[in-house]
Amino acid sequence: MSDEKSAGGWLTLAQYRDLAREKANNIAVMVVANVVENKGGATDTSDRSTEYFSESELEQIVFAFRSFGFYCDIFFGESDFIRWVEGGGPKHFPGRSIVIYSAAQSGTGAGRKSLVPAICALHGLKFVNSDPYATSLARHKFHCNAILSSLQISVPKCWWYLESGEWLDGNLPPQGARIITKSTYESASIGIGADALKTYNASAQVQIAALAKQLNQGVVVQEFIEGSEAETPVISGASRIAIGPAGISIDNDRNLGSQFLDYDRVYADKYEFYDFSAEKADCASELRELAVRAAAALGLGGFSRVDFRISREGKPYVTDISTTPHLVEHSAYSFCFQAAGWSRADMVGLLVGLTLAP
Repeated sequence: MSDEKSAGGWLTLAQYRDLAREKANNIAVMVVANVVENKGGATDTSDRSTEYFSESELEQIVFAFRSFGFYCDIFFGESDFIRWVEGGGPKHFPGRSIVIYSAAQSGTGAGRKSLVPAICALHGLKFVNSDPYATSLARHKFHCNAILSSLQISVPKCWWYLESGEWLDGNLPPQGARIITKSTYESASIGIGADALKTYNASAQVQIAALAKQLNQGVVVQEFIEGSEAETPVISGASRIAIGPAGISIDNDRNLGSQFLDYDRVYADKYEFYDFSAEKADCASELRELAVRAAAALGLGGFSRVDFRISREGKPYVTDISTTPHLVEHSAYSFCFQAAGWSRADMVGLLVGLTLAP
């Protein structure tokens, strides 16, 4: 069931939300997040520590949980949360279901976003969204591209420049190819500078090698798809339902052409959303179906998001996956749920309902 306009689809989501509402007084939500004050335009795309919430964004998340009726507490980073768990913190909530929401990803390396779900699995705590394996898998852009390609899910051509300074299996882009360079493991456009779009040649090769050294990880090089862009939320419970998509516009331009979301633009929220379905209903339906297939192939749970570029000819390509999509006011999730008449409190209530459902 992938059509968000299906009455059955929204009815199913409402049932999960209502399950959480019935139990709200007996649910404690623990939010784990990295926070930075005065979040604004940053320029260092190698600083992986900057995928932080601002204080305002964290307040939005906590307010949504509390508005639904949940008890909600905050941990500032994984270390605080792990100490609380190992110190017996969950025992202080007898009779309550404890649910963990995390957007934190301290440290370095491919598995850093999996620390909290792994601790939850170890201690039998309920974690929203994907399990530790799917969370790590979805961080690896090249591996996701290869898996989806093997299932005939449309993805851009992709090459992987290793940290060791070699191309995987000696495969590299053809001379003159239009490419975009991305970090292997990061999200929120970390590692994608304004110069990420290139024509592959000897100069681009030097830049790719420098980026791998700067990021201390391999670089994923994708065929660049000129056209438009959309983000498609996927909700996973007993079945998977895709909603939206939320189209991306930059400076009120919906036909992005060669424009893309680089790090500075994403960090400062310098882009807008629009109702993609209202303009391209048939393509939107295809995006939802592809998003559900991609989420199933990668084993994603709870809330996830599948991002697309759509060529000028109307062909969609999966370009990125998120296992912890942002739920703040400026996000594809908030945009799509608001368009359906749901508040952000209802949206996070649904997320908890999915987690608690048998």
